[in-house]
Amino acid sequence: MKQGHRWYALIATAMFSAGAATHEILFSRAVGLYRMLSYHLLQTLSNVTEVLLCVLGIAVAHGRQARPLRELGLRAPIGRALGFGLLATVPTGRS
Repeated sequence: MKQGHRWYALIATAMFSAGAATHEILFSRAVGLYRMLSYHLLQTLSNVTEVLLCVLGIAVAHGRQARPLRELGLRAPIGRALGFGLLATVPTGRS
């Protein structure tokens, strides 16, 4: 394996491990956020933290020429995504 590939693999493994542990840390008794926040809010906080860790991982791995939002597909126009989301969640009237 080339040195560059090892670097990417190390960064990816570290960020994936940190992201996987985020949920456990936030819900653990040591931090105690589950007592103060609702489950849905805490889950949202966990997901946002995982996305930020992904952005950080890409920025660290690629260095100065990093464009993490573009690489994760978060720089695309939002119009189609909102249209699809709206269409997918419209009630059909059937129960």
